Amino acid sequence: MTWYMDLIVGYVQMHILVASIQDIKALLSFYARAYQQHMNTPEPDFPRLSGYIARFDKPIRRIQDEFQPISFRVGQTLLSLSFLFNQCIDVNILRGKNALSIVSNLEQMAMPVQDDFHRSILFQERMYMWTIYGFLTCPAELQNAGAMDLLKAALSEGWIVPVFRDEVLQIHEDYYDLFDYFRTPQMKLSKHKQMLKDATHVAVGNGGHNHRDRREYLKHELRSLRNVLTDCPGLLGPKATLVLCALSMARDEVLWFFRHHQIQPTKGRSKFKEDDYRDETISELIHHIVCLTDLLLTYKRVVQVYFVQFINGPDAKAVNPLVQNVLAMQLDHGVSQIIRSIPNDLANVTEDAVDTGQIGDILMTIRLNWNRALVSLLSAQSQVSKSALEDILRTMDMVVHHTKLVDQIDDFLERFASLKHLWWYRQHLWTVFDGSLRGREGQPLHCMSFLRVFNTFSHNMTPFTPTERTQIGSEAVDQVNKWLGRVMQIIESYLGQVGSHFVDLERQHAPVEAAQRMLQVMEVSRAKGRMHQNATAPPGHESRASNRAQLEKLRLLEKA
Repeated sequence: MTWYMDLIVGYVQMHILVASIQDIKALLSFYARAYQQHMNTPEPDFPRLSGYIARFDKPIRRIQDEFQPISFRVGQTLLSLSFLFNQCIDVNILRGKNALSIVSNLEQMAMPVQDDFHRSILFQERMYMWTIYGFLTCPAELQNAGAMDLLKAALSEGWIVPVFRDEVLQIHEDYYDLFDYFRTPQMKLSKHKQMLKDATHVAVGNGGHNHRDRREYLKHELRSLRNVLTDCPGLLGPKATLVLCALSMARDEVLWFFRHHQIQPTKGRSKFKEDDYRDETISELIHHIVCLTDLLLTYKRVVQVYFVQFINGPDAKAVNPLVQNVLAMQLDHGVSQIIRSIPNDLANVTEDAVDTGQIGDILMTIRLNWNRALVSLLSAQSQVSKSALEDILRTMDMVVHHTKLVDQIDDFLERFASLKHLWWYRQHLWTVFDGSLRGREGQPLHCMSFLRVFNTFSHNMTPFTPTERTQIGSEAVDQVNKWLGRVMQIIESYLGQVGSHFVDLERQHAPVEAAQRMLQVMEVSRAKGRMHQNATAPPGHESRASNRAQLEKLRLLEKA
């Protein structure tokens, strides 16, 4: 179902993107005319393409008509996720559950994270997109109990929704239009406009503050995770899912911050406070993401070995009785053979396969076989009881997740922790980078993580946009050189200030300074103990506890 909902979101985003192109009809006409002039024949696909553009002139309304056959299924899917989604976006619940902490319960410190709540955190951003675009294109489902509350929670998260790269949509404006015109015999959306106004005010007035609070929580938790896992990398095995959850939430918050930068809302402007959408410490969150990602890649072998042993041990034992229950029912012979082979396949997953590089093929075979059996088990002709089906589905879903933590760790990090989309906000990224160099204590230490982020920008290139390879590559190199030059300027400045301090302190030991102090002592004795106003302090004077403030600037420069 996750891929199905992603397909729906992608389909809607594509049509919104096409509709946002200015003068698209004129551009297509010019292209068709140029093609005919060059090829001496009409462009064969022009009638079909022009008809498509005319039909989707107002894409949202057209898609609403197209999605009527699947509207009920989309609504049921969204409502089934309502409880988990509301828990994932509430930072107070996350704090109360110690969702991202591995030291809050020492007895469970070495136990694996396998609950549905943590796995749902990985899909938090996707659930948000499903909710926003799902109800926008299937508004008839808003009449269901709980649908309005779910939509309000999603709309309160912010007023910007990504479409493609740096193309965004001010979603409240589209929902205001929807609530004006959409109605069914059972419901009139215009009667619920107060809910929409409340959500808009929360998104614009409190959204910046709420997300800043969430970022502070994430910075604290990621810092704690880094410290513990650096000292005890063996915990990366059982806590790999928790680390991915933390990285996913942090990445989503970073992208949210950059998307909302310097964009004025079209609705609820009276509640907008620009200062709430500034964050001088966002560089720290980027730094923790980069460091935790590197830590997971460095000890990838630890994670692989842990889950290989988990798959052929506890997972195989848990699956075996469930398979026997399913086999006791009437199944197709081919499906029965596949299901019967699952426990043996899990038991045959070994560390030797990891060393020889065959583990990917073995685990892919397990996943494909399970998907083939799943199609039959979920079919209308299946005679497996609902309770037995739910048990094996839940267990095998977790087993499949464990197999991916063996051979798809890099893919997980690309999906949940990559900051490659910051390329489309590189101008603001430069401002944040420059601010971190001049920031408060400790912030300059984060500047090199920005340069590490540049290594991910090449992942924005796709086979559909080959011309971007040279553009992104050359511009990224130029930007890195510029940023390194800026770092060197700051380092030279700091070294100059530190050097001047040490030169001044060293000068106090010079003979001429000693002679000057002897003259001052003589003057004091002549003045009957009264200190001269311009008396030079003796060497080491700044080290006294009462004079430590004189070295405060030097200590800050050394820490930077």
